[in-house]
Amino acid sequence: MKCFQDLTTFRSRAFSLVVHQVVFTLLTYGLLQWQLHRQERAELNRKTLPRVRDHLLPGREQIMIFYQDRFAIVDKYEYTELLLTLQDGPRQKILEKTRQLRRMMYELPGPRRGPPD
Repeated sequence: MKCFQDLTTFRSRAFSLVVHQVVFTLLTYGLLQWQLHRQERAELNRKTLPRVRDHLLPGREQIMIFYQDRFAIVDKYEYTELLLTLQDGPRQKILEKTRQLRRMMYELPGPRRGPPD
């Protein structure tokens, strides 16, 4: 179990932490097996975790571009080419919007309203 579930990297001297790590790992492993069974992919239960990840994760990265009622699915190289071949006006507009979205991503959310009285 120590080799297959990567418990070798966990090096705590506190017995309670070791027990919690083992229990958490076993629960995660059980949930993964149950989910694979539900998806009718039980044959993956016999494979190691890296092999299961290889089968379950998407094979390539894709970017979806939405504009009004339309969308496009492109790979990261095609997306890069699209951005690099834009004229200066639209390129600056995309750059400003990207910077704004990146700043918003790191901002803390404001206070929420309480329940209605």
